[in-house]
Amino acid sequence: MIWIVGAGICRGQMTERGKELLRNADIVYGSRRAFELIDFELKDRKILNRFDNSVFEEIAREGKEKEIVVLSTGDPMVAGLGRKFREMGVEVEIEPGISSVQVALAKLKVDLSEVVVVDCHARDFDSSILDFLKHRHLLILADRRFDLTKLGDRRVAVLENLCMEGESVREGFADSVEIKSDYAVIFVERDKEMVE
Repeated sequence: MIWIVGAGICRGQMTERGKELLRNADIVYGSRRAFELIDFELKDRKILNRFDNSVFEEIAREGKEKEIVVLSTGDPMVAGLGRKFREMGVEVEIEPGISSVQVALAKLKVDLSEVVVVDCHARDFDSSILDFLKHRHLLILADRRFDLTKLGDRRVAVLENLCMEGESVREGFADSVEIKSDYAVIFVERDKEMVE
């Protein structure tokens, strides 16, 4: 059996059920960052340095004989490892965690139902996404390669390194704010003239 367990993005954000799954696992896989978020001993832990298909295929084979947990930062189903296993057709169970999306929205005091979440982390930005601004705010998961000028002259809030050293929240116009981290969340307010 394979479980994908969300560790949250801050220490203490893992569910009690997630902790129990980790304690009972034969092997726990995760990134260094994911293991930094937990504070208890495990039977056997293996650090993932690569996230390619061959690694996940090996985990899938082990899951046929052992209780495996893959520890995911944030939430496995918010631009996380859950999607990777689903795309490969591997049967897994998911235990959610607190994602950077939830932490960012809490800091901004914006309800999740008012935003469209877009994953542009290591991906190109499709400008047609801006059409969503007619109805909802945008919350973009990004890295330092993201070109903020593609957002035009809109006001943005850039939240970086949430729950990590160097956490910051900066606001300004898209063409005057710089992304300095590979762990960025960009909030773009919906077009006011479109709101009734």
